[in-house]
Amino acid sequence: MNIRNFHIFFILISIITALGFGFWCFFTEAGVAEDGSKIMGTISFLIGVTLVIYAVKFVQKTDRLGSFLAVVGVVGLPRWAEACAVCFGNPDAPETRGASSAILFLLVITLGVLICMATFFFYLMKTARAANTVDTASSQPEKERVF
Repeated sequence: MNIRNFHIFFILISIITALGFGFWCFFTEAGVAEDGSKIMGTISFLIGVTLVIYAVKFVQKTDRLGSFLAVVGVVGLPRWAEACAVCFGNPDAPETRGASSAILFLLVITLGVLICMATFFFYLMKTARAANTVDTASSQPEKERVF
């Protein structure tokens, strides 16, 4: 897949996301949308329509309707987007073991980043709680002592 088809694919995903979010904004809370949801839904629909116009102009500019329809077909017909030969091939092949190792590596990296983020947020909560106890202790007026 070349960069052009990759770009078209992400434009299509963005269109689906924008229109889906707009639809969701209008039909939240059992069909009753608030003013903020209506505004966000309208903005999202406008962005979706703008992306459709951009996609058509991009395809016309690059003058290849066939690849645009191929990408639309892959997105629209997931049966055509089957897994690669590594997934259906020999589980003991070096390619399959390499792909499995790469997946495991990415999962470990993702887990490490999530753990670091959670640790940072717990640190922020602990710091905020300590600052709150110091503020409440210093904001209470002392009683006057009568001798």
